[in-house]
Amino acid sequence: MTQIPPLYSTLIFLGCGSHPPLAALQKVAEHLWLIDADQEVVEGLQGEHKSCLQLGIRQALVDTEKRLATFNVYNLPWANGIHPVSVELKALYPGLSCLRKCEQLTSDICTLVAELLGERNTQNLLVIDLGEEMQPLLDKLEGSGQLLQFSAVVVIQSRHSSHSLKPPVSVVEDNVLLRSLADSLSPHAQVFTLHPLAEDNLQLTKKLAAVTQHQQIQQHVLAELNRQREELEAENAQLLEQNENVLLQYDLNIDALMAEQAKVVKLEKECNLLRRRLAKFRVQRELATKNLRGTYTAEKEKAHYDNFYRAFEDKFRGTREKIKKRVAVYLSFVAPISDKYPELPALDLGCGRGEWLELLQEHGIDAEGVDRDLGMLSACRERGLNVMEGDVAEYLEKLPDASRICISLIHVVEHIAFETLRTIVEQAKRILVPEGILIMETPNPENYTVGTCNFYMDPTHRNPLPPPLLAFVCEYYGYKKVKVLRLQENTELKYKAKFEFIYFLKGISPDYAVIAAKYNSDLHLAEIWDIEYGISFAGLEKSMGIIE
Repeated sequence: MTQIPPLYSTLIFLGCGSHPPLAALQKVAEHLWLIDADQEVVEGLQGEHKSCLQLGIRQALVDTEKRLATFNVYNLPWANGIHPVSVELKALYPGLSCLRKCEQLTSDICTLVAELLGERNTQNLLVIDLGEEMQPLLDKLEGSGQLLQFSAVVVIQSRHSSHSLKPPVSVVEDNVLLRSLADSLSPHAQVFTLHPLAEDNLQLTKKLAAVTQHQQIQQHVLAELNRQREELEAENAQLLEQNENVLLQYDLNIDALMAEQAKVVKLEKECNLLRRRLAKFRVQRELATKNLRGTYTAEKEKAHYDNFYRAFEDKFRGTREKIKKRVAVYLSFVAPISDKYPELPALDLGCGRGEWLELLQEHGIDAEGVDRDLGMLSACRERGLNVMEGDVAEYLEKLPDASRICISLIHVVEHIAFETLRTIVEQAKRILVPEGILIMETPNPENYTVGTCNFYMDPTHRNPLPPPLLAFVCEYYGYKKVKVLRLQENTELKYKAKFEFIYFLKGISPDYAVIAAKYNSDLHLAEIWDIEYGISFAGLEKSMGIIE
């Protein structure tokens, strides 16, 4: 059988006595408050119903105000109260006698009701059995407006009362609602519900209170805005008064300020350069310490390195100055990152003769190189470059996260196995700072002469790598910005109106580079990333005109 939910949220029973009909009360309300002035009655109820979670029991002598009063306890509980029984009532009940008198502080009914109801402002029930005190208590609730918080009021009027109850104007007697509950309480119980007009008045009162509160807030806001406006007007007048003097002083000092600004910029650059030099000196100091411990000696190097590849590079790679001029294209990509991380170095894997390292050093960017060729390393050390011997993949595994601003492999990827290349690209992403970039330059097989002949001039080359493949490797490992730069083409081709078929064989850029940024950043200037570098086969066919 479906249980019918209670009609009321909270029921307050004032003057509950020692045997209230708890079962009947629990059927009509979710929360019960039993209030009685007799301490012995309250203690008995608390002991009997201590396991009931929805029941509150409190001792309180309820009055219209808080004061010190005497509570009279009689052998007949209906006679209990603040006022002693009359002589006439004693004559009517000869056996009626006062058991004890208790002086105690009364509880103001309005304060008590507000405390017991809390936020429950509707659907509440009041049961009151307080004899001669009921009329003034109801009048007090009526006057304070708190009677409107009760949907119904059950009044238990003693048949021995000398005064008839005058119901407050906000309630009307209801002979149907709560009839079973009233009968279980007393045959003389009356049920009153809110007068319909009182309910309307309650809603209007709430709306009026809300409107009044909103109006007060608006008035306060308006007053605050007026105060702020007056302050701003006064401040504006003061600023206008000072404006002419400020402008005059600005005109007099503008040259001096610009000079000071230039000094600050110069000092910042000098500080960044000093930081880089300090970092470089630390690395050199560590290298010197390592050399002193015997990990590297000139004699050991001379005994092991083979100058063949160094001589091969000198003949076929190009002069040192020529290579430095070629790799200078990467400076504009690296410099902004170095400015943000002046204490961190760039890393050149397979550094060779060190042209890129030397160029970075000349521009105040700290850099270190790794190579396995002792002859190449010797050439680097002769120029004071910070290099070390080692396998590039193994060296990367030992580096901490976010410790390098740039990792470059200039004409290295064509010398290594493809799986090793993938490992290097993946490891580099871990080692780079968030704005860091990976640079990989290699011969361009789009150029037919390079792809069919020149690539195989170097016996250590493995396989040509097409630009889309190398770019895809970076994209696969999560680099957020990938750009292909085609390089070292004959610049005169850009200005020819017609050209022979031979240019389609050797006119396309012979080298290319893939630059991959770990994450997108404001440090990656849009201009240099948007420029179209070099000549591709498609671009040559599209933009160069007619084939002779």
